[in-house]
Amino acid sequence: MLGALKACQTMNTMRIRRAQHLVQHFAAILRYLRRAPGEFRKILIAEAFLHVFNPWILLLATAILLYQAIKSSITAVTLFALGAVLLVYRRI
Repeated sequence: MLGALKACQTMNTMRIRRAQHLVQHFAAILRYLRRAPGEFRKILIAEAFLHVFNPWILLLATAILLYQAIKSSITAVTLFALGAVLLVYRRI
């Protein structure tokens, strides 16, 4: 039991370190956005959108969905239930 717990903690530590390095690398690359070649610049802009703005859009959409669920929207409640089921299913 302790060995499995230690392995899980090690795996989480590795994931956190990898995420930190990816963020640091992304921040370093953004400095060169203006000097990047045309095609590569498009990729960097798309990556910046996905990493910077997309989480905020998700948060806003979730807040709107929650507001609609509170107002008794059957679609919003269904989407929340489906999201919860998929989240639980993914963790299994």
